[in-house]
Amino acid sequence: MTDGTDTQESGLEDEILIEGIMAAGALIAAADEKVRIDETLGLEEMLHAPELLKRCDLDEALQLYVSYLDRLSSDFERGKEEALDAIALCREDIEGPILILRGGLAVAQADSELSDREVDMIEEICQAMGVEGFDSLGLIGGTPTHSN
Repeated sequence: MTDGTDTQESGLEDEILIEGIMAAGALIAAADEKVRIDETLGLEEMLHAPELLKRCDLDEALQLYVSYLDRLSSDFERGKEEALDAIALCREDIEGPILILRGGLAVAQADSELSDREVDMIEEICQAMGVEGFDSLGLIGGTPTHSN
């Protein structure tokens, strides 16, 4: 018989991971100073993936995303620091960096245009997780348009 500790730890890890994914999505959405609905929809679609759907409540996840967007819009530097701190908590999780970057890329590629600011933000997210670069994880599918 178990004492429920594993389930509680798993739930906490899931909450931390989902918060990291939402923080990354918000950072990238706000990076080019134009938050678009298709970016939010791209992130929502990513959350429907089987490996994530069982880990989170979609409404709560999207509330976290909006909360980070609000913080970034009111004080970008402070909001960015808070978001990067949430992301850094996931660096030890085996799946964490990949899932966080998948969420970020879902937002960045939603408009089929990858701006320099979005690329810079993705690199900062990688640094917060101790990852050398998102291209090293093989996550880029298709070639989005790169713009300045």
